[in-house]
Amino acid sequence: MRKLLAIILTLAMLIPFSIPVFAEDEIKVSVDGAYLKFDVPPAIINGRTLVPIRAIFESMGMKVKWISETQTICGTGSDFMVIMQINNSEAKFYLEADYSSINESTPYESIKCDVPPSIIGGRTLVPVRALAEMLESKVTWDASSKTVIVERPFNPTLTSDGGYVINEQSVRFIGRYYIGKTDQLYYSSFTASGIEFRFNGTEAEVELTSNHRDVKKSDTYIHVFVDGNETLSTDYKDDSRILLAEGKSKITVAKALTSGEHTVKILKSNEDRYNQIGWGAVYTDGKLISRPAPRVRKIQIFGDSVASACNNVNYSDNNDAATLGTPYQDGLLSYGSFIGRHFNADVEFFCCSGLSCYGVFNTASANTSYDYVGPFSGNSSIWDHTKFEPDLIIQNTWVNDNNQISVYNHKPEELYPTYLRMFKDLRKDHPQAKILIISSTNTTDINNIIQSVIDDLKKEGENGITLFKTSIPFTRHPLSDKHQQMAEELYPVIENLMGWQ
Repeated sequence: MRKLLAIILTLAMLIPFSIPVFAEDEIKVSVDGAYLKFDVPPAIINGRTLVPIRAIFESMGMKVKWISETQTICGTGSDFMVIMQINNSEAKFYLEADYSSINESTPYESIKCDVPPSIIGGRTLVPVRALAEMLESKVTWDASSKTVIVERPFNPTLTSDGGYVINEQSVRFIGRYYIGKTDQLYYSSFTASGIEFRFNGTEAEVELTSNHRDVKKSDTYIHVFVDGNETLSTDYKDDSRILLAEGKSKITVAKALTSGEHTVKILKSNEDRYNQIGWGAVYTDGKLISRPAPRVRKIQIFGDSVASACNNVNYSDNNDAATLGTPYQDGLLSYGSFIGRHFNADVEFFCCSGLSCYGVFNTASANTSYDYVGPFSGNSSIWDHTKFEPDLIIQNTWVNDNNQISVYNHKPEELYPTYLRMFKDLRKDHPQAKILIISSTNTTDINNIIQSVIDDLKKEGENGITLFKTSIPFTRHPLSDKHQQMAEELYPVIENLMGWQ
């Protein structure tokens, strides 16, 4: 049973953003030759290594859920589920991926753990050997380096001409993505969304399709990062973006590298409403190897044209006109991307020019645009929020919400229900996330509304929402250097809120 699932399992593995530095006596976990990073260190109990749940479950390609009432850990893959419970040595393996559908009569395979999952220092840890072997992975212990070594099978799908089909098994998707209805390609559309993959060789190409919307200056720009080098310049003279031809093409993303293992990350520069990328296949002179794992820290950016990096590239003719389009927009130089790189976090963008809290949540519908994979490019497929569980949500639409009052003559109190719904919807979709609301010291009406909603929710036990008022002035869409300044203002706020360094 498990052997079959091992073939179709969503295999995840990793090259971290930077090579981790460990204390000499620290326990390490290596999966497919790369080290996992944990927010708390692993522990050894009765000769077995226990590690924090999220990093190890996600590295095995599973979404993890914690059921506090029964102290149960639920990990779900594409069509299977692993159930573990605190202080219970029995783990259960189901050919079923929906926790709510199982009952006492649901068949499962019982696996005995030498050491049960435990709560240590307020954090939940699980035995890495038991979990890895449950998924048919080979596990060894290197005593000299105090490293648990996990090796797993990798079975990517090949194209007829020797490429590797891009899907959830072969690459890591960054940001929201969806499958095209006609071509069955995986698509990325939001700012700073894309893919990351690993290969063993010296060069790599990617076949992709660039779809432009029927609007002026909607060409698709991307950044390509090789082996973790994500150094960028805020000066347009050092612009490292690549302009994609419209339609299907094959581009070189790595060449003349030293023979060995390499990582390639490809991210969109532009927002959802302009263009989308359909991912076809990876070609290499070597072979594709298991995909990188997600980073431990996760941030979601919920924002407007500022968050989307509208008109932030500092060309001399950038006059902040609405018609400038994608050549003047680089989401990798937005404040959200600066924050992500600073804290070594994965970032998911839900951003669009003109977006406001009022525009998203002033609806009687059960679903809002926040629930769709590509709402601003016309794709209304429902997004599975469990694919990305942020530790921190940064919400910044105060400019457009303030316009509802100053331009469209709404009364401030009319915005109260929309902010209330936003907070409740965010909390429903991401129950553990901290929420940081960005506003301005100059928008008194909006600030009062936001704070009143926060205060009312505190009475209901909600303590995870913080309002921060920026003092950085700007009279136009900020250029990339101002985005960097905005990010630097938020670094200590986030450090204090999240305990990150």
